[in-house]
Amino acid sequence: MKRAEWTQAEMNFAMRAYAHGNTYQQIADAMSRTKDGVADKLRKLTNPERYYAPKPTVEGAWTDDDTQTAIELRDYGLSYTEVAKRMGRTKGSVIGRLHRLEGLGLRPRELNSRQSDPAFCDALADGASVAEAGRIVGISKRPAMRKFRRICLELGDQAI
Repeated sequence: MKRAEWTQAEMNFAMRAYAHGNTYQQIADAMSRTKDGVADKLRKLTNPERYYAPKPTVEGAWTDDDTQTAIELRDYGLSYTEVAKRMGRTKGSVIGRLHRLEGLGLRPRELNSRQSDPAFCDALADGASVAEAGRIVGISKRPAMRKFRRICLELGDQAI
């Protein structure tokens, strides 16, 4: 059962009691709150930038340019978190946008593997391993493997 919101007086009392060396349990007993509730509130009050910092978001809806940038960054091998940081959006926003496009079949096909990264494909054609091809274009082994799988899916029998 959720308890009433904290008042300013309760927050001040809890902060003073904690500063004087009282335990979470002692403060909770004095305030008729739970130990976990007091501990959580004090953590938030003593480290507000961690808990109350605004999430980096871009105002407004996704533009076509934003969507294209997100697709290119993912195709390059960046994680959803890295894409979100570079674009100033949340990870969930990026995941949702790209998954909705793929689910609806609207993801642009002009960004196929050969056009988005010819150096990777050329390295593979020259006999380099997937990891070596990844190093050539500046990505680690795991993103290189994702890129290689995507190439195989796109090209089908032509990849052989």
